[in-house]
Amino acid sequence: MIHSHEKLMELKSKKKKLPYFVQRKAIYIKRMPLRWKKPRGKQNKLRRQMKNKGSMVKIGFGSTSAIKGMNSNLKKLVLVNNKIDVSKLTTNDAAIIASRLGMKKKLELMKLIEKRGISLHNFKDVSGKIKAVEGNLSERKKIRLNKKSRLKMIGFSSLKETKGQKTESTAHKKSEEKSEQKQEHKDADAADEKIKKDEDRKEVEKILIHEKM
Repeated sequence: MIHSHEKLMELKSKKKKLPYFVQRKAIYIKRMPLRWKKPRGKQNKLRRQMKNKGSMVKIGFGSTSAIKGMNSNLKKLVLVNNKIDVSKLTTNDAAIIASRLGMKKKLELMKLIEKRGISLHNFKDVSGKIKAVEGNLSERKKIRLNKKSRLKMIGFSSLKETKGQKTESTAHKKSEEKSEQKQEHKDADAADEKIKKDEDRKEVEKILIHEKM
């Protein structure tokens, strides 16, 4: 069932304010985090739903299906991970940039969302956030360049050169060793051939002597 904007606003206004769902005694004990945790104790007063002991999370507290998953401006919240997700968005949607993305990727998506005129749920002032991120990235780039220049001044380049010279010398040594091995193999083959020729000559001489006798 499709509702008009006025009808949706009416449903939103009729929705009661939700209670503050926290685990039992979280407001009294400082080290306990203020988050919801289902009570499982046998004598837990919250689980037994005793009066003035807090509210349990129930299905009845949920929004109506018409306004479920919408923000206060009645725009559907959509998680965005890449440019393809942004291209699928409409003016009735509100984008949420995924937290797992890096700063450069977030900046790219923020610029694209602002260009298309789609509302962003993560930040109120999108243009201000873009400027802040760009400034942060430029500072990081400057630090990186300064570090590189410092390394060059210390003599990092000379270390690289010595490493290159070492690699060249090792390569030259290896090539010399290979050539020496090849020469040794050739000499060994020549010696074997000479021995075989001598043996053949001796056999021929023996045959000739036998025939004369």
